[in-house]
Amino acid sequence: MTAKWLLRTQKRLDFLSLVEKKDKPDLISWVPDFRYKDPWNFLHQPRQIFRGNYRAYNTPGSTYATVIDIESNYQLAVSGIYIGTVVDKTVPPGNLTNNAAIGAAVLDGGQWHLFARTCAVNGVYPATGELIDLAYHRLRIWDQLPTEELPSRCQRTSPLTQIPQPGPISYDNAKDTIVHSVNGDIGMSILSKTTRKKMFKAETGYMGIAYRSVEIGDKVCVLMGGEMPFILRPFGGNYFGFGGESYVHGIMDGEMLAVARVNREDLKSVDTNNLAWIDNLGDEPWPFAAEKLILV
Repeated sequence: MTAKWLLRTQKRLDFLSLVEKKDKPDLISWVPDFRYKDPWNFLHQPRQIFRGNYRAYNTPGSTYATVIDIESNYQLAVSGIYIGTVVDKTVPPGNLTNNAAIGAAVLDGGQWHLFARTCAVNGVYPATGELIDLAYHRLRIWDQLPTEELPSRCQRTSPLTQIPQPGPISYDNAKDTIVHSVNGDIGMSILSKTTRKKMFKAETGYMGIAYRSVEIGDKVCVLMGGEMPFILRPFGGNYFGFGGESYVHGIMDGEMLAVARVNREDLKSVDTNNLAWIDNLGDEPWPFAAEKLILV
């Protein structure tokens, strides 16, 4: 099986970023379906993964995926850290429909923006300590400006404090630009990061964006060796269906590893300003606890 060969040779789970919810039930949930004919599949092509050191995010640090032999070839054993359970979600944004480029739901004052404000405490997003409107503006572009190359985001010395607002963009221009992967405009960044997605919030206070298949009750986890957080659907015990990657604001640079380390070592506080240690992790054992999960 190609997916397991990639795991054994790369010791990473980057291939999981190719997986979206499938309409055909004959393939297991965590295996990319290269047969799937989707006119919008260009939004998520293989060029976006296997980036090595040129990654935009550092969610699992430098951890390697754990290669665990299990009896069934149809199951994948992984190690993960729990982020939260989805307790509420939005509708899709309505991008590229009814001759509109960017759906009103994701613009300022729209449903997604108002939804983000329900994640605030006294106007502040707890995970980052920034004003909720700024947190939302960073969320809807997955915290990556259109002018930033992949490694540039990880090399920042401080978080973004100003995000430009999108200007007018026509339906025809948006469709043509996104098909040709031209991404030099903030509006196109919003479009590419929110199309066919839903916004969600977890009971732990985090807000994020995931595929439109996300449902209330789904678990959000960091998987060791996988660049992004992932959506898992509980099937009982430690068995889960796979629901694709997600963006979770406030944990994309390894912060959950620091939280897990605090929990394991019974430290008094989480230090997210000093995360250099997450770049020297490799294989187990790690200085934090990770749960064994089985994807089916």
